[in-house]
Amino acid sequence: MKETLFTERMKLADLILANPNLLLMLSRFNIPFGFGNKKVVDVCKQYGISPDFFILICNVYSFNNYLPSNEQIIATDMRLMAKYLEASHRFYLDKRLPHIGQHLRHIADGMNPKVASVLTHFFSEYCDEVTVHFSYEEKVVFPYIESLIDNTANTSFHIEEFTKAHTNIEDKLDDLTQIVFKYLPESIIPDEAISVVFDILKLSEDIEKHSLIEEKILVPYAEYLENQKK
Repeated sequence: MKETLFTERMKLADLILANPNLLLMLSRFNIPFGFGNKKVVDVCKQYGISPDFFILICNVYSFNNYLPSNEQIIATDMRLMAKYLEASHRFYLDKRLPHIGQHLRHIADGMNPKVASVLTHFFSEYCDEVTVHFSYEEKVVFPYIESLIDNTANTSFHIEEFTKAHTNIEDKLDDLTQIVFKYLPESIIPDEAISVVFDILKLSEDIEKHSLIEEKILVPYAEYLENQKK
């Protein structure tokens, strides 16, 4: 059966009921609760958000087989793209990774010291890698995208450099999950073990969508803007 994509004429509450993970999108768009039965287009208008961009993001996060065509990407108002991606970075760095780290450190207290050291060191290295990855995007790539949109780009940088340097940061989270599965002692409280593994899996899923947006939407859009300048 063909999936029915979300549209801006639907109620925002219905989108969230269909995919509760979209609750995580609200803070990235600075949308508070209290929207009641309002349609997406009305909520977006209230908070100065492009409805087509909001719906595009919701569809990417909700439907695994969905990917907009180049024509759809070009026709979408992308002025909030960089701000949205940076808000996602803040969510990962300031909330989700510290939350997972707190769980892992507590779990490590009940593990063999050598294994605990491997686990905490691996996670610390991952956090450092993600921080560097995001910093490059925020200092170089996102300002470049915004300058292309504003037609003020005056730099030798090209989006192709980003595609060559873009690393896969979600795979290492899968490795972390495997380490937890392999070395977690039986003495660990089951609920905490389940909680940390669930959090890692959900974060990995979120970051995978984030990377897809950058590689399959942001890059084609930047290429289109670059070609317009030639």
